[in-house]
Amino acid sequence: MQLQLISFVLIILYCMDYTGGQHSRHRHHKQISSGALGCQQGGCLTCSDYNGCLSCKPRFFMHLERIGMKQIGVCMTSCPPGFYDIRSPERNTCTKCRSECDSCFNKNFCTRCRPGFYLHLGKCLESCPDGLMRSDIQRECVHRCPAECEACLNSELCTRCRPGLYQLQGRCYHVCPEDYEPNDKLMECSPQVHCEVGEWSEWSPCSRSGRTCGFRRVRRHAPG
Repeated sequence: MQLQLISFVLIILYCMDYTGGQHSRHRHHKQISSGALGCQQGGCLTCSDYNGCLSCKPRFFMHLERIGMKQIGVCMTSCPPGFYDIRSPERNTCTKCRSECDSCFNKNFCTRCRPGFYLHLGKCLESCPDGLMRSDIQRECVHRCPAECEACLNSELCTRCRPGLYQLQGRCYHVCPEDYEPNDKLMECSPQVHCEVGEWSEWSPCSRSGRTCGFRRVRRHAPG
C-alpha cells in the first residue's frame, strides 16, 4: 500500500514538471517573437508582449517609455523632447538630456533649459555670468542694455530707444549729433539736408549724406 502511494506521488510530480515546462516554453516563445501583438507598431523588428520592442528597423530609434511602474521599448523615427539621438551600426537609441535641459543637441549642448535655469553657450546655468542678465521669458542669459535703451542686441547696440530719445546707428540721443536732425515721426536722427544757392538760377540742388535729394527754389530779392 505504501509503495503504491509513493508511485502515485511521483506520477503527479512528473506531470506538474512537464506542464510547467510546456508553459515556460510557450511563454518564452510568446515573449520574443517577430509576429507578436506588440510588433504591430511600424518600427519594431523584434518585440515582446511584456517589454515592447526589443530591436528596431533601420533608421528607427529605440526609446524606453514609462507606463506606470514599467518601461517598454518603443521604436520612433525621431527622439521625443528631452532626449537626443545616438546612432551606431548596431542600434540607434534615444538618450535622456541632462536634468537641467528641456531639450538638447547632445549630452554636452542644451538648446533649451528647464524653468529656473538659463541658457548660455549650450549650458543651463542657475545664474548668469557677469555682464549678462536672466530672461525668464527666453530662459536665457541676455546682454544688459544701456540705460537709454528699451531693447538691445548687446551691451553696446540698441535696437529701440526709451521714449523721448532719438536712435542713430545703434545709439540713443537726447539731441542729435552735428549734421543730423531729429525725425519726430520715426524718433531717429536723420542726416541734414544741405542746399547750395546758385548764382544764376532760382533753383538750388539739395543733398543728404552726399547724394542729391531734390531742389529748392530760392527767392531772390531785387536790388534796392
